[in-house]
Amino acid sequence: MNDRRHLGAAGFVACWILLTLSGCSAQELEARDFVSVLTVPDGDTESLLAERQRTSTCTLDYSHTKAVILDTTLTQNPEQLDNVLETLLSRPEFAWNLLVFTGDEETLRRADEKKEKLGLELAAYYKNHTAGEESGELVPVTLLDLWNWRTGSGEELSLPVLSWQEDNLIPEGVLIIKSPCSFPKRDLQ
Repeated sequence: MNDRRHLGAAGFVACWILLTLSGCSAQELEARDFVSVLTVPDGDTESLLAERQRTSTCTLDYSHTKAVILDTTLTQNPEQLDNVLETLLSRPEFAWNLLVFTGDEETLRRADEKKEKLGLELAAYYKNHTAGEESGELVPVTLLDLWNWRTGSGEELSLPVLSWQEDNLIPEGVLIIKSPCSFPKRDLQ
């Protein structure tokens, strides 16, 4: 009977220690910077992510990223576009349903300043405004849509173009990208 009490008390203490002394992961939340939008000025995305991590005081966490904004000139260059796709698709923190947009240099610069909230704002915009192409509303493009288009499942792709209105970045118009058939094919593993 006495051994049972000691065993029960030891079990309780062990559970209490495990619950109170363990964090939610190897890295505390305060040491992370949750990026909701990723801006990509050129096709060297791997170097871009490494440089941003190197210059950040926190660990950059892309697992909550909702949108990626590609420079308009990058979308016209098949090799650079493939490099971006390869990097994003090879990293599990970037979801297939990541929204894809395009914008000019100024748009990317200003979007980078709002990286913590902008992705959530863009996702909410589509949740509240998307009715479909037939109604004239902009149709969202995801990372999966871009990959499918790039590997040959469509004639052209209409990427939403972002523009600033009253200090808000919203989709306004589209950039039509040529058929992937006109690009040299690459195997995107």
